Amino acid sequence: GTCDPFCRLSFAGEVHETSVKKGTYDATFEEPFLLDMLDVSAPHPLTLAVLDWDLASAPDQIGVVTLPAELMGRIATAGVGWGGEARFEVLSPDGKVVVGKDKSRCVATLRVQTLEGAKGLDPPPPVEDVTGARRL
Repeated sequence: GTCDPFCRLSFAGEVHETSVKKGTYDATFEEPFLLDMLDVSAPHPLTLAVLDWDLASAPDQIGVVTLPAELMGRIATAGVGWGGEARFEVLSPDGKVVVGKDKSRCVATLRVQTLEGAKGLDPPPPVEDVTGARRL
């Protein structure tokens, strides 16, 4: 048979999915997702599940990559604009590296970039004398 892979990204209660790549064992997704970490002092792990889409039933899990909360916390506190990329072996539910039909190890490459820091309700001082009504 063939594989119709897609990825499900889970982070802090958010779930995002890539598109399905039909009939391939070597998928490239290149799909960006925005993740919000509301409290960098209490980071969450990031989980990337690789699944095989199926028309007749629920998707089958091929394997998973998990970035620990500690690592996600360090990424979130990196300077704005920081970016990195790393390859991770995809692990089966029993913790073994997933191996494809061609006997090569299944890997996922993740690219991460810190886009912006927290923005609280602390507006700058007015640049001119302001009077009258304002719509907020």
